[in-house]
Amino acid sequence: MNKQEIIQYWKETAERDWIASQSLFNSGNYVHCLYFAHLTLEKLCKAHWVKNNQDSNAPRIHNLVYLLKQTALKLPEEDEDFLNRFNDF
Repeated sequence: MNKQEIIQYWKETAERDWIASQSLFNSGNYVHCLYFAHLTLEKLCKAHWVKNNQDSNAPRIHNLVYLLKQTALKLPEEDEDFLNRFNDF
């Protein structure tokens, strides 16, 4: 897979996970909803990571803030705080 295909993979699988998260939320399954919401954010962060780094293989970590710190994307402090709280989950 080339770099653009890898980015597209992360985005497409994030979209599927977001749909699952919404379904879980609507059914009242909040713990699993949070899991899939985190997975969605992680995959989007990894898409940004691949876009902004030489390597096409994103790090095998789950820390959202760590991933984004290695990209060109700059978040407002309140968004970074939100991601830190999400990491705690």
